[in-house]
Amino acid sequence: LRVRSIAQNDAHIYCTLDQVKDELKSTFNMTLDYYRMFRFDNIKVRFSTHDPANKEKFVDEPELWSVGIDRYGDSDLALSYRLGDRIGRLDVERQMGRPDEPSKAPLYRRASPIFDTEKIQAPLLMLHGRKDKRVVPRMTEIMARQLEIEGKLHEVVWFDDEGHGWERRENQRKAAEKTLDFIIAHLPPVVKP
Repeated sequence: LRVRSIAQNDAHIYCTLDQVKDELKSTFNMTLDYYRMFRFDNIKVRFSTHDPANKEKFVDEPELWSVGIDRYGDSDLALSYRLGDRIGRLDVERQMGRPDEPSKAPLYRRASPIFDTEKIQAPLLMLHGRKDKRVVPRMTEIMARQLEIEGKLHEVVWFDDEGHGWERRENQRKAAEKTLDFIIAHLPPVVKP
């Protein structure tokens, strides 16, 4: 018997806005400590984003959703399906069907942020490995270009020696630090009562 992966799907930390910076740092450090303790070195971190249409799942306070993080994400899922590696293509196909099926095309379009960049309100950090064959770097390049055209605040961090995910410990650390710095830099100011 061997463990192939362990996933922590989500976490909820309830705190005031003035506590967010310290809570984020503490959570990142605690998580990295656990990974080190168990000698895990392929770390993936995801943050939730606000969906104003889903009031049951998300807190309906848009100012609390003031920053976005994208790690090797697809800007155009149908194009990524065609350009990415076979493993990724089969995974997406299993979840969503093929993008060339007429009934699936609208689903692929809805899952592709490139078609809604004008609606993006929060600053967006994109992190991507230049050697990624699953979600090819072109996806981030396309998204960054469109965000530039729309005048949206964004930052791209490239990892020249990485593929899909960060294998090298120094890149895992850099990605976590860049993410934390970006979140802290773009949190709304705390208004003291």
